[in-house]
Amino acid sequence: MDTGSLLLFMGLCEVLGSESIVTFPPVKMFYGITDDHKGPYTERLRQVVKTEPLPQGIPPFAPGEDVINGWPNARDEPYLIEQPMEAYREYTEDEIVQQVKSGTYSFIVLTSGHRINTIALARLRDKLGGNLPPVVYLDSGERDEMNEHWTHVFHPKIIFKSVLTPEVYNYAKTKYGWELYPLPHSSCLVGRDLRPIFDKKEGVWELPPPGSPQEIALRGTSQDSIELKKIPDYITFNGNDKVVDCFYGLGYTYDKRRELLDILRKYFTNSINIGIERPGVGYFRYLNMIAHSRMAISMRGSGRDTTRYWEIPLFKTLLISDGTMGAMHPHPFEHGKTAVFYDESNLRKVPELIEYYCTYESERRRIANAGYEHLMKYHTMKARAEYFLEIVRRHGIT
Repeated sequence: MDTGSLLLFMGLCEVLGSESIVTFPPVKMFYGITDDHKGPYTERLRQVVKTEPLPQGIPPFAPGEDVINGWPNARDEPYLIEQPMEAYREYTEDEIVQQVKSGTYSFIVLTSGHRINTIALARLRDKLGGNLPPVVYLDSGERDEMNEHWTHVFHPKIIFKSVLTPEVYNYAKTKYGWELYPLPHSSCLVGRDLRPIFDKKEGVWELPPPGSPQEIALRGTSQDSIELKKIPDYITFNGNDKVVDCFYGLGYTYDKRRELLDILRKYFTNSINIGIERPGVGYFRYLNMIAHSRMAISMRGSGRDTTRYWEIPLFKTLLISDGTMGAMHPHPFEHGKTAVFYDESNLRKVPELIEYYCTYESERRRIANAGYEHLMKYHTMKARAEYFLEIVRRHGIT
């Protein structure tokens, strides 16, 4: 399980209702339940792989490999979980087989190449004599390359990929005749009341009020971590209280990130207020920094998608990004209309962009507001699920 599969699950629950979706094998984390990997199905699979031949298409296990290797223990983003624990249902393999035979499911979504998922689906396939409902495959990993193996094993009717580059799209089309569809991350915070989470987790961090002595002292500084005042019950979504000119908070998961950080530190003098956070700061402090910044920088990391890209516009903060990070997006943001793009091969131009939009505030606000409207229309979890279902229906699955 990964971010892509969780975001799709949450969006589908919002569109179809959690009662219409069954996770199998059971995914407790999607319901806010910690998984200790000792459930009956996991234990059953452990025994099966030791005593029975692996289903066709399942690669052999390496020495010491366990079925749960790489399977998460608990959610890192509990604020995402809106499905009540009582909505969680745990079915046996035989119960799922009977439900499939009775026509309960319109289609199956394979969202991971993890051992548990693929062995479970292969066993269902074999028990049903190959008569599975239509399979939709979401290659939700962050690699550029396509995980072709599972497409040959399960013959999905539709293939989505979280990180889909034009090169991979053309490769699949040319070599196999497959039509791949992009399914990138989406904005996971829309409609969520974050204030209780802020209070529970680490308090809320707010920049000093505009015009206060503390805020005046902060202006004209560029430092690794702006000291913020902790107060209860505060966050802004309305685009006001923008007292940081530009926010940069990127971990060093891609070499260009460090290069850009060095450029920003060397370039700016006291005329521009840059908020730079060290990697690893609290998530809710990070959100408040975005909320109080006029613009914020995004850049791809180890993969070509990052939740930051979909978080920045939500706060009516201008998104400054490396385009679509080299990936295909449905309804992409557009340079100069809903976001501002830079070329990662010429990062020395980024400070010029920042200075320009610090100078022309009305233009910055226009693009930031348009970016917010664009995100709310096309890039919420619900909108992403509706796009997913539209393509599913287009292929004759109802």
